[in-house]
Amino acid sequence: MSNQIASKKIQRISVSNLKFDPENPRIPNDIDGTNDEGVIDYLLTEANLDDLMKSLVSQGYFEGEPLLVCPLDGENYIVVEGNRRLGALKLINGFPPPRKENTIKAILEESDGPINEVPCIVFEKREEILGYLGYRHITGIKEWDHLAKARYLKQLYNKTVAESEDVNPESMQIYKILAKNIGSKSNVVENLLKGLMVLEYADNNDILSRIDKKPDDIYFSLLTTSINNSDIKEYIGLDESKTLDSNNLNEINTENLLSWLYGNRNRGRIIGESRDIQKLAKIIGNEDSLAYLTKHQDEKNILETAYFLSGGLLDGFEDSIFKIESFFSSLIELLPRVSSDLKKSHIDRLEIISKNARLLYVSAKDSFEKHED
Repeated sequence: MSNQIASKKIQRISVSNLKFDPENPRIPNDIDGTNDEGVIDYLLTEANLDDLMKSLVSQGYFEGEPLLVCPLDGENYIVVEGNRRLGALKLINGFPPPRKENTIKAILEESDGPINEVPCIVFEKREEILGYLGYRHITGIKEWDHLAKARYLKQLYNKTVAESEDVNPESMQIYKILAKNIGSKSNVVENLLKGLMVLEYADNNDILSRIDKKPDDIYFSLLTTSINNSDIKEYIGLDESKTLDSNNLNEINTENLLSWLYGNRNRGRIIGESRDIQKLAKIIGNEDSLAYLTKHQDEKNILETAYFLSGGLLDGFEDSIFKIESFFSSLIELLPRVSSDLKKSHIDRLEIISKNARLLYVSAKDSFEKHED
């Protein structure tokens, strides 16, 4: 694809004839990609568009980075690669900023005027550019986030299935083809596409609205990491087939999973970080701990409690011992520095801790000796 781009001539096209790509994977689904104001508002908020404007105003447009476009109608073109630059150019050329008016005004005061034409490479169809986008934004130097990558891969998936009669969408073949096109691994491609399938299923079935989330609000890689686990995959009904089919997904369990990962209207998420997914998977794999989690999911520290019930009791006990030991060491080191400020309440509290520590030691020792015999 890079050779194909290099062989094409660069054309100069008026900025007024360039339109945003309504299928841009970086633009959230709830923003109309054909609405300039909505797209520019998003780019100003999320893509540091004002910083790019400053660069273009001070240094001009870099001729070595043409926009990649395809025809829209007789005189207009869709910018498939370079929508952020297009947004900056439109503002420089006088488009009313939907926000940051003072910032934009200050930037324009340093400008020598509009940038009327920019270098472009024209392709007959948008699909011709997809392979290049995969290289550049999935494995290349300007990586998209995981959700944008997944949306792009879905476009490439649909294109490949539609154009290749020999490709079996129910086998690993399709993922190998996509992976080869973008220089990635087939299992990574499959995981991203299935994560997007789960997310779109949740959106289409009002699960996201029930937990008060939008697709672009969530940390997508947390979802793709979780569905890599066989217990979690089985729990939500994501079967092992290679087909992107959401018919077997369980709506209630999918809502539970997303609620645990991202929170809901009543509480925050119970997964603090990606390594907690292993604890969640162990809980889901145990009938008793899963029932407890589902029934008491709004309680504080529910993940740890349910994890103990899943057979992780000994791990939790050991972790607690190490933490207590660490706390005691820290307190002993701190004592000389606070000794002059100690109160009786501190001594009373330490006495209780001492008694409990002694009781814990005696009970644990007795249990150990009893089982050892």
